[in-house]
Amino acid sequence: MWMAGALMGEVALRYRLMSASPGVDTTAVLDSLPTALPDDAKVGAHAVKPFAFGLMAVEVLITGPDRGGFPDDIETALAGLPDIQSVELQEQSLL
Repeated sequence: MWMAGALMGEVALRYRLMSASPGVDTTAVLDSLPTALPDDAKVGAHAVKPFAFGLMAVEVLITGPDRGGFPDDIETALAGLPDIQSVELQEQSLL
């Protein structure tokens, strides 16, 4: 039963961000994440992996409150990053 004032759980979202070209500075992309995301989002583990044709994929774990619209807010913020061609939600899980 939901009660007013009850604390929300947390959700973990794992995304793959595809660079727009082989020359994208993935370090700059990672550095821009904390300011690009909503205030209630936290950047967790991340990795840069080769994908294909010199493109790099940035995999990032983001945690935050299990509130309505949180994944959409995150995806919108990530899609707005410069030099990112696509954003794909790889996994979503409650913590």
